[in-house]
Amino acid sequence: MNSSEAVRNNVRVIVVGGGPAGCMAALFAREAGAEVLLLEANPQVLEKAAITGNGRCNLSNLAITPDAYHTVESNHLAKSAFLTYRPERLLNYFTENGIYLHTRGNLIYPQTDRAETIVLFLKRKLQRNGVVIRTGTAVTGVNWDPETGDFLIRTEDDDVLTADRVVLATGGLVHRGRDCGAAGYTLAKSLGHHLTATMPALTYLTTNEKHLAAADGVRCEARLTLLDPGKPQQGVSEQGELQITKKGLSGIAVFQLSHAAGTLLREGVQPELEIDFLPGVPEEEYNREIAGRIQSGICREETVADLFLGILQPKAASWLIREAGEVEERKVKKCDKEALLKLLSSVKHRRCIITGTGSYPEAQVTAGGVQGNEVTEAFESVYHKGLYFAGELLDVDGPCGGYNLTFAMCSGAAAGAAAAGHGMP
Repeated sequence: MNSSEAVRNNVRVIVVGGGPAGCMAALFAREAGAEVLLLEANPQVLEKAAITGNGRCNLSNLAITPDAYHTVESNHLAKSAFLTYRPERLLNYFTENGIYLHTRGNLIYPQTDRAETIVLFLKRKLQRNGVVIRTGTAVTGVNWDPETGDFLIRTEDDDVLTADRVVLATGGLVHRGRDCGAAGYTLAKSLGHHLTATMPALTYLTTNEKHLAAADGVRCEARLTLLDPGKPQQGVSEQGELQITKKGLSGIAVFQLSHAAGTLLREGVQPELEIDFLPGVPEEEYNREIAGRIQSGICREETVADLFLGILQPKAASWLIREAGEVEERKVKKCDKEALLKLLSSVKHRRCIITGTGSYPEAQVTAGGVQGNEVTEAFESVYHKGLYFAGELLDVDGPCGGYNLTFAMCSGAAAGAAAAGHGMP
């Protein structure tokens, strides 16, 4: 529907935040007939979206379910978003407008594999539908006027704008040098809302390993298990790519565990991460292999480093050897056999103490935010009728793989339609 087709319903909606959630809220409020003004603090809307999925824009996931999301209060917001505006409808919204999609496994991308395709589409859609956009406009305050029933929105240049309804979709905390809406949390609190403490999520983990830099640049398949030392039987595991850097442990598998790690750290617990570098090799088979390697290494005058040939990348082996206090060039016959068995066993059971996570600028999403029990199934504030929330500002965050972008867009669409005074068509 374009602006000339929209039926005006005399409702003025102001959307604060021009990310995926805010843009979808603006579009769906406008398509429901409202007059819409979109305010964005950055010079352009959708700046963060332009780099999502390493610039390829992982839109969604075929396996997406509400239960995959992390939230302190409940996951009813994810369920509400997907009941109101199902992920399939989100994908249809793009394909029906000429944006071809394709999949890699369960991951869904634009056919072009370029995030700018989605960014340009949404920008053009906003323009054609008649959404008024003001960029470079930071909002410093939102108040409700009990006499008129209007919302009063103050900007940093002291403008005061009025609206019948407001959608706050300011996103999470700073990401890669852009202001993605730290002020949104302040606005929510000023309106009486409570926040689940925020923390970086989908980010790398730091450790106290002394020789980790020796493995800088290593990428490999691994199975990772995050352990609470006080509850060793309740580990959380992920299998996927592990990346080792000078900063710490990274890669998709690490990102998927970063929320749980951050939660434990915030509770004062230092978790451990157990790395299995050979997830496809059974324990008994590997134990037989390393016993034979040590025996043959003694006979062949091999070095400690030689024992890892074909098992680990040399740089990863160097890290494990150094952490064990061994020397790569030492002859196997000169080493203690039990110490070598323990060293080689660490290939499947290497434990690292986790000391922290990457910072907000280094994270993909912000965990925490406006609590779910203070927002209705229509994404409306329980304290202020006409105030709506969408996207990352809410206490909802999911794993890698399109989950967070899907929630942002679906919740934005639902909030925008509700703010215009209509349910989702």
